[in-house]
Amino acid sequence: MNCSVIRKLQRKISRYFEDKSMEEADVVSFLRCPYAELVDFAVGLANLTRKEAEVVRLCGRLKYTQAEAAEEMLCSEDAVQQWYKAAKYKLKMAWSGRAWIIDISKAKSRP
Repeated sequence: MNCSVIRKLQRKISRYFEDKSMEEADVVSFLRCPYAELVDFAVGLANLTRKEAEVVRLCGRLKYTQAEAAEEMLCSEDAVQQWYKAAKYKLKMAWSGRAWIIDISKAKSRP
């Protein structure tokens, strides 16, 4: 391949991945996807701590409020808020560029 073909290919690839970035709302939307095994697999890609994973399970999957999660985990709401924020950031970074996760997170809920 010559250099111009390689540069064109690199531009196309980078444009594709720029379009495939995630927002925080996309992360939460994907966490609430009804396909639990798929979500569990995708969460495993993010290397979360145990506390972050538990907060994701409670607030993201089970739709607990942060106050309810704090009560369940026997900790402060501030701690839950910090763990959830850190977890959503890690998930966003792990999932950005993964088209299948982004496509599911942006899909409308199906009955």
